[in-house]
Amino acid sequence: MGKVYDISSKLTSEKPKIKIAENKEFVVNNSMKNMLKIDQMLQNADIDNAEFLNQAITLFLGEEAAKVLDEMDLSVKNYQTIFMAIMAAVQEIDIEEAEKMFQESKSV
Repeated sequence: MGKVYDISSKLTSEKPKIKIAENKEFVVNNSMKNMLKIDQMLQNADIDNAEFLNQAITLFLGEEAAKVLDEMDLSVKNYQTIFMAIMAAVQEIDIEEAEKMFQESKSV
């Protein structure tokens, strides 16, 4: 019989959160299914596209969070910052590292 590799203690169901303002904190749906959807969306758009940003943020934070952000009347630059924070949270890396990865992928 083959060896059993027990990784159950390494797996977690905890979801990361991003804080937008003092009383605005949102859970990030960091599922693999969402990442695959975003990868597909990125094939046809980039993070400078407002429609892409809105769809991606809604996918990861949910409809209610997207509505709250819409009511805040944020700039496109702020939406890009939120998207970068989401990507960092999903990959469990620093925001600066996520920004660097996107800059490198845009220059290719």
